[in-house]
Amino acid sequence: MVNVVFVGCGAALEHLYRAPLKELEGRGWLRVCALVDTTERRRAAALGWFRHAKAFADIPAAFEAVGKLDLAIIASPPAFHAGHAAVAFEHNCHVLCEKPVAHSVAAAQKMAELARKKGRLFAVGMMRRFYPAVAVARAWAKDNAGSGPLEFVYREGSVFDWPLASASQFRRDTGGGGVLIDKGIHALDMLCHIFGSGRLLRSADDANQGGCVESNAALELAFPGSRGFLQVSWEAPLNNGFHISSAADELWLPISPIDAVWTRRKGNGAGWRKLEAQACWPNDLALTRPKLFRPANFSECILMQLVSVLRSIHLGERPIASGADGLEVLRLVMEAYEQATPLEQPWLPPAEQRATLASHWRSSEGVNELSQCAGNR
Repeated sequence: MVNVVFVGCGAALEHLYRAPLKELEGRGWLRVCALVDTTERRRAAALGWFRHAKAFADIPAAFEAVGKLDLAIIASPPAFHAGHAAVAFEHNCHVLCEKPVAHSVAAAQKMAELARKKGRLFAVGMMRRFYPAVAVARAWAKDNAGSGPLEFVYREGSVFDWPLASASQFRRDTGGGGVLIDKGIHALDMLCHIFGSGRLLRSADDANQGGCVESNAALELAFPGSRGFLQVSWEAPLNNGFHISSAADELWLPISPIDAVWTRRKGNGAGWRKLEAQACWPNDLALTRPKLFRPANFSECILMQLVSVLRSIHLGERPIASGADGLEVLRLVMEAYEQATPLEQPWLPPAEQRATLASHWRSSEGVNELSQCAGNR
């Protein structure tokens, strides 16, 4: 039995982790023993979901009162991840940290170093690695790697509607950034999972001065054997999906549903053909011949993520998304912020365009021509 402390009882617990944790409690594999949040209302709500749990305003109090806790699931604002993880590691507790792993590369490195020092598991919540369609795309990219450079375009945008428990995500000092560190970090992790380690070529966003975060971002990226464009938005729907192209074939992954993926040959007039996403992951704690399961929705991906973490604790397996993976993606995000230039917004009146460019949070000089690619791909 793995005793769990959940840190940050906001939307991630209520809408993502609540049902999978209750299912695994029902299987007798874990028990949610402690709930940590600074807000009494959220602590009270969470207590109604987990009958064995006690609630605390801070994580040291949870360890002091409960005693042995084996796994900390950290879903607090990113600026607090490193501090909460440090307390868990100091108490010889494993950590599953929600994305982004931290609000800075230095903080994430300290988390990884402390995990190594204590010999504890450090996993990151990147549930899209459990999308069956992503497994198909990963295999397709590997199979086509010898046909020449691959090109990709990834777009993901929608009007922001996540039921936040606080405004921390809209402040750079607590959230670390805006849409790029929110939607974009999932996209970047998916690209790294499919292609390997990435390299930033150019970056643009629309954040203004004064601690504001970006609502739109555009990046050009290179990976081993591939190169492409990423666009993310909190403001408007885009032509959402992930398109990869080789010399002879194309692959289209629309992001949702999580098992949808299509392919076609180039140049012969053939239509798109749907591929069967057959990827499965272990759904028990058996050392050999585990039962396999194919997730069909977000909740089931979270379940697979938790089972992966439990198998890492019990069997020594590497988690599907490790702290090292989270750190690699965070480096890309932070490089994008460091190199960000103003995102051109030609739909604004000329005077507003000039004012917006002049007030960009990183620079008031020049416009990155990358932003123009959004309308040309």
